[in-house]
Amino acid sequence: MRVVLSTRIEEARPGRGEDRIATVRRGDYTLVAVVDGAGGVGRGAMAADAVCRALAHRETEPTDWCAWLRERDRELALLGGMAAAVVMSLRDDGSVVGASVGDCEARELGGRDLTEQQHRKPLLGDGAMPIGFKHQLSGTLVIASDGLWKYAPAVRLAEAATPAALIDCARLPSGALQDDVAVVVCDRAPEA
Repeated sequence: MRVVLSTRIEEARPGRGEDRIATVRRGDYTLVAVVDGAGGVGRGAMAADAVCRALAHRETEPTDWCAWLRERDRELALLGGMAAAVVMSLRDDGSVVGASVGDCEARELGGRDLTEQQHRKPLLGDGAMPIGFKHQLSGTLVIASDGLWKYAPAVRLAEAATPAALIDCARLPSGALQDDVAVVVCDRAPEA
C-alpha cells in the first residue's frame, strides 16, 4: 500500500492568504504540514512559511513531533510571528504519527479526530504546548486549517472526496470564503 495525497489552498482574500501546506516524500513515508499563520498579530504568512520551510529541509523523519514543534515555537518567537499547525509522518503502511497546536485539525472522515486533545492557545511563537498523536489509517484522513473546520457543516464534509469539494463545503452562498482554507486529503491506495 501507499499513502496518496491531494492538496489545495484557497484564500478568502486573494493575495493575502496565510495558510500553507508542505509535503515531503522520503522513502516509505511522507511528511505533511498544514499551517495557519496568525493574521491578527502580524507576520502570520512569514510564520507559516517558516514552519513549512523547516519541514521541507528535514532530511529524516522526526522521532518526536512535539519537540519539533517546540523548536519552531522558539524560532517564531524570535521572528515575531505566530501560527497554528498540524505536522505528521504518514507511512505507506498507514501509520500516522504527529503533533498539533492551535486550530488546524486532522480527522479521519467518519472516524477519529487525531487532534481533539490539542491546545488552541498559545500558538507557535507564543509558548505553544504541542500535543502528539498516533493513529492507524483506516479511511480518508483530512488535515485542514480552521477555515474548513469552522465553516463547513460536518454532514457535508462526510460526502466530499476531494480538497476542492471539501473547500466548497465551507463557501458562503455567494461563493466567497470567510477564512483561508488549506486542505490535505490522505488515502491509502494499492501499489501498481
